Amino acid sequence: MRPALGRRTVLGVITGSAAAALTRVPAGTAHPAVPASPGVTRTNTIAEQRAHTSSVVDALTWAPESHLTNGKWSIHFAAGDANDIWRIRPYVPQCTATNPVTGAWTEKGRIALPLDTSSPAATTFAVNGARCLCRAQHDPAVGRGTSLSIARMPSPWAVTGAPVILSRPTASWETAGAETVDEGPAVTQRGGKVLMTFSASATAADYRRDRFVRHWKYHARIEPSVSPLADSQCRVITGLVSSRTVSLKSAHFPGYFMHPRNCEARVEKYDVTSLFAGDASCTDPAGLSDAVGVSYESHGLPRRHLHHYDYPPHVQPLGTATNRADATFSTQ
Repeated sequence: MRPALGRRTVLGVITGSAAAALTRVPAGTAHPAVPASPGVTRTNTIAEQRAHTSSVVDALTWAPESHLTNGKWSIHFAAGDANDIWRIRPYVPQCTATNPVTGAWTEKGRIALPLDTSSPAATTFAVNGARCLCRAQHDPAVGRGTSLSIARMPSPWAVTGAPVILSRPTASWETAGAETVDEGPAVTQRGGKVLMTFSASATAADYRRDRFVRHWKYHARIEPSVSPLADSQCRVITGLVSSRTVSLKSAHFPGYFMHPRNCEARVEKYDVTSLFAGDASCTDPAGLSDAVGVSYESHGLPRRHLHHYDYPPHVQPLGTATNRADATFSTQ
C-alpha cells in the first residue's frame, strides 16, 4: 500500500509459535533472465520472468522483498487477482542460482494464511534459527484496516501454527485520515533484540501533488514528469451531455475526451453518440477531501468518481477517506 503518516519502532524479542499449512496456487515456471546490453545495469524483475499457468495473479503487484535463505533466493510480494484487483494475497517465487539477476525463477505459489483476507505487505526474518513472517492483514474481528501479526515459517512460502498479533491500529497516529492501518513492516536485529518499523494511517489529502494526470497511448496515467507536456493538459469545457456538467477535452488531440472504458480512464475520440457524451461528462464539485481541489463524479456512472490508486486512474465508487483523497485533484 501507499506510504503513511506515522511511523514508530517496536523493540522486543520474538518468541512463541505461529500460523498454517500451505495450499499452493498452481505455479508457472519462470523464464531465464534476458542479458542486459553492454554497459547497462538493470534489474531482472520477476514481472519479466513470471509465466503463469493461470491468470489468477495478474494485477497490482505490491511490496516486493528479496531474501537469501539457505543459499536460495526468494521474493515475497503481494498481488491482486485478475478478476478482483483488490483481492490481494502474498506470493513467493524462488531462484536457486547464485546470481538472482541471471538465474531462472520458479513460482512457489501463494502463502496460505489462516485468514483469507487482504494482505498487502509482509517481511520475513530469522530469530535464533526460527524463520518468521510478519504481515499486514485485514482481520474482520479487529475491525477495518490492517493489523500486524507474526507466524513461524517451515519454508519461505508457508506458515504454520497460530498467528500472534503484534500491533493493532488504535493510537491517533495510526488512525489519521479516518483509516485504521498498520502496514509495511521491516526488521533489523541488533544487540539480541528485534527492532521492527512500520507505517501507519491513511495518506494526507495533498499526497502526490507533484504528479500529474496525463495520457500515454490513450490510457490515462499519473506521473511526476510529463513529456510532451501537452499530454497532461486538457480543457474543462461545458459537458457534452448538458450545461450542468463538464467534460475534459484533450489539448493535444482535438476531438478527444477523458472517457471511461470498463471503468478505466482513457482518452478517446468523441463518436457523437449519447452514450459517449454521458460517459465523458461529469460534475465537478469541490474536492471531496480538500475544498481547494476538485473531484469529478461521472454522469454516465452515478456515484463513481475519477480516482487513482497506485497511479492508474479509474472511475470507481469511493468507500474510504483515502479513496476520497485519491479522487481529489488540483488544477493549474
